[in-house]
Amino acid sequence: MAKGFTDEDDALLAELGVEVEVKKQLSRTPREERIIAGFEEILRFADEHGNSPARGGS
Repeated sequence: MAKGFTDEDDALLAELGVEVEVKKQLSRTPREERIIAGFEEILRFADEHGNSPARGGS
């Protein structure tokens, strides 16, 4: 199984009239990653317990 996008793939898509959109990978700072992880943790808690965690952890 081939990995990646080849020139043959590009040629075939061009023949089919398919345009490929290259998406940039977003890079996040460690701070942004921690913030996102915190929100994901809150969402998991809410899914498991049916409510958001109490403020201040109590």
